[in-house]
Amino acid sequence: MGIINAFVNQIGREAGRDAYRGVKNSSGSSSHSPNLGFNDQFLEKVSSFKRLPNDNATLLNIVNYVEEAENISVENFDWFDVFTELDNKIEFCQRELAEDCQEKLRLIDKQNALTFHKKLEIHQSFIQEIISDRKVELSSKRNFISGILFSFVFINPIYYKVSKDRIFMTFLVGMIIFGLSYLGFFFSFSSEAMKIPKQNTPEAMRAMKTLGVLFFSLAGLLYLRIVYNGIKRCNLDNNSISAKEASLEHYTLYLSQLKNNRHLEN
Repeated sequence: MGIINAFVNQIGREAGRDAYRGVKNSSGSSSHSPNLGFNDQFLEKVSSFKRLPNDNATLLNIVNYVEEAENISVENFDWFDVFTELDNKIEFCQRELAEDCQEKLRLIDKQNALTFHKKLEIHQSFIQEIISDRKVELSSKRNFISGILFSFVFINPIYYKVSKDRIFMTFLVGMIIFGLSYLGFFFSFSSEAMKIPKQNTPEAMRAMKTLGVLFFSLAGLLYLRIVYNGIKRCNLDNNSISAKEASLEHYTLYLSQLKNNRHLEN
């Protein structure tokens, strides 16, 4: 009696819940278990449990709830709430129901504790899978400084393995930048060498140099945009890595707490 409440309080549930939510928000990881909706519905049903006029009917209800608890999904942290609430209702029945119901209540209390520990084993495996996935993701993390440097030579998208369309667009813009730079150089520095007497007037020379500055400016703006996008991608990736490292630390600590408290119980 109360073993589930005691265990849940020891493991620091809120720290574990925060770690789970942090990972889910930062990486988009989510469970596809069809039982997650059942958790919410079942918790609402257990929370609304009340003593009926007939003790046997009340006992039958709590027995059914304990049996239904075997369908709870443990791929999140809400399942703790379900077992905590169910444990509270069993204690309530042990206080309020007649003596001839107590033996049955002791049996379902043990059954509920066994179900909880079985689910706990599954939950620990689930957390271990998340930790393993995080380690794999972090093992292939990219160097932030290298990403910044590659932004200046147009190969940042290749380094971060973005979509082929994005790589192609970066290559295309790079070719446009080189073309504009060539035109800017031609009109700015080669115009005086052009041997076209009728057109080689001071006004024409100024116009050509103005075109040269315009082409250089357009090339510079496009280049700055490419570099900016590359640096932005580096920062986003670096923030994602930091979030994954933090979640890995939280999950590892949380799993350690689960195992340590399970060991103390045994």
